[in-house]
Amino acid sequence: MKTTERHTIPPADRVEIVDALCRFGAGQDLDDRGLFDSAFAAKARVDFTGPARRLGAFIPVFESRQVIGADRERADDARPVRLVRCRKGRP
Repeated sequence: MKTTERHTIPPADRVEIVDALCRFGAGQDLDDRGLFDSAFAAKARVDFTGPARRLGAFIPVFESRQVIGADRERADDARPVRLVRCRKGRP
């Protein structure tokens, strides 16, 4: 198992995390709303307020898959950092 500063992440969970990141990035890159949305739970919460504040910006907390995907079109220049190779059918 890999240990972070605060958490121990079981291998099966790491696979699921990588899969969600791949779906997020591919859904954004391919403009595939279904694929993008599948990366998030229905009640997902995305909070980038801390990093934004450090940059002098304000953004709200995004709560729910619907809200997270609502401004996807405005973010088409933003590409996630890919630390793993994502291949069709497997992370």
